[in-house]
Amino acid sequence: MIVLVPLDVDGEDGAPREFLQPEIHVGRGPHNDLVLDEDDRFASYEHALIKVRGEHAAVVCEPTANPTYIDGADISDAPEDERQLHPGDIVSFGKGSSIFRVRRVGNAEEAREPLQEEGERSGVYPIIVQVFTADRMVRKMTFNQPLIRVGRMKSSHLLLIDKSVSRTHAVIEVTPENEVLLLDLDSSSGTTVNGARIKKAILQSGDHVQFGDARVIVTWVEAAAGAASASPAQPARGKRNPPRSSPPPVPRGGTRAPNKTQVLSPNELEPLDSARLLVRRSGTEPDEFVLAKPHTTIGRLPENDIQLDDATVSGRHATLVAEKGVFLIIDQRSTNGTYVNGEKCAGEGLKDGDVIQIGRYELAFVAPRPAAVRSAPKTEVLDPEAARALFAKLRGRRRA
Repeated sequence: MIVLVPLDVDGEDGAPREFLQPEIHVGRGPHNDLVLDEDDRFASYEHALIKVRGEHAAVVCEPTANPTYIDGADISDAPEDERQLHPGDIVSFGKGSSIFRVRRVGNAEEAREPLQEEGERSGVYPIIVQVFTADRMVRKMTFNQPLIRVGRMKSSHLLLIDKSVSRTHAVIEVTPENEVLLLDLDSSSGTTVNGARIKKAILQSGDHVQFGDARVIVTWVEAAAGAASASPAQPARGKRNPPRSSPPPVPRGGTRAPNKTQVLSPNELEPLDSARLLVRRSGTEPDEFVLAKPHTTIGRLPENDIQLDDATVSGRHATLVAEKGVFLIIDQRSTNGTYVNGEKCAGEGLKDGDVIQIGRYELAFVAPRPAAVRSAPKTEVLDPEAARALFAKLRGRRRA
């Protein structure tokens, strides 16, 4: 067993990746056990092999033009003792962004201490995700954070390199009441829980979840009831449901998947009369902004409606425009660009669940929903020709 922690360009830790098999294939190819970023051209399609034998692990380099480094030393032609991995070692597959720190090496049968860090929330943590290929578990990851992004983008906490998985596929959220929510982000191939397709579900420990064709099992240790009652949680902004006792009742119009997982129908979602942005930087809790104005400015300068104080963000980076029920993000000729679901854009219409990337920040767009079905929604649905005319008008306003 070996635990590797990915490092980003700033040296910050990602989610630990735990491997239980004796041989871990590493490379950019999707068939590898440790799949590197497909955009990292310094890493090879089949880059290296990590062999784990009891308390020892070593790197075997594949014939490749891109070396492997341990603590900065090229070990491509090094003797075996210099290719050994130890806790604390920094291993880099090429000179690009595929950098990992070794957290632990040992026998899978041994009791392992929790990966939870000091100061992190207590409750159902850690969330453990086991990734399967066919019937074989190939990867095990441990999370101690309230929001876990799932997808094919490198920035995903749970990175699934599979063509059936969307770049931003889903999120797993731990609420203050220690419910574990799964939200599908309008993925192309869908999300299922225990065989039932869902848009939103409250998970139970041990549920089988499938993102496209990628299958995982999600488990955690249930929070003690006494601990929850001793310190009642405060309602979170945008919280969708009050605390429930187990088992939860079936919602009106909803269905329940096997293993008592609660699947919520659209009618059970919390009414939102205004669109919102959930703004988050890596390692921080998201902030919520209500989009109550027809124009919302976003940038590094304090006069913006949403200030993102970071050198990767331009002073006036982007504007979010709302007109006739249509929401459009417009880049203001920023230095580093504006991205929607991983694609760079000058202007893009938004739908519920879209993720905007501005510098090191992610802004999740939450569309408004009618507060009741008693009256028809006031949002005007535009035909394609009218929508194109509106977008052209808005882009013209930006140039002016």
